[in-house]
Amino acid sequence: MYKENLAHDVLYAIIYNLLPNYQHIKKPGSQYMSWIGIDDLLGLILYAIADESLSGPVNAASPNPVTNADFTTTLGKVLSRPTIFSIPKSIIKLALGEELANAAILSSSRVIPERLIKIGYHFRFPYLESVLRHSLGKSVL
Repeated sequence: MYKENLAHDVLYAIIYNLLPNYQHIKKPGSQYMSWIGIDDLLGLILYAIADESLSGPVNAASPNPVTNADFTTTLGKVLSRPTIFSIPKSIIKLALGEELANAAILSSSRVIPERLIKIGYHFRFPYLESVLRHSLGKSVL
């Protein structure tokens, strides 16, 4: 029991201290980010292996991309933590270098899994709050 709580506390500390802080960067939170829960990613891989009609590239992303502001707000809600601070672009570029900062954090990517939607693939967690609650072991209030 103690080890489970310790692992949970460490994961919580990492997520609380890292994720919310880098999300509000451009016009606070205007960049889109695509995401997918681990359960859906693994389910998609198994589906692609089993369904021979599915070939070629497939966007492994939730059908509901969110802005960084929405991600930060939702993560804060799930963790019951405020998300009011942002980090200036210059600090991000200084820490990561301009190329990595622009490619990984400051850019916007709104990927829609059109092929999966068209074939009727069922996502277990199509919405961010549900996947965060599941992944972080937080029950619905």
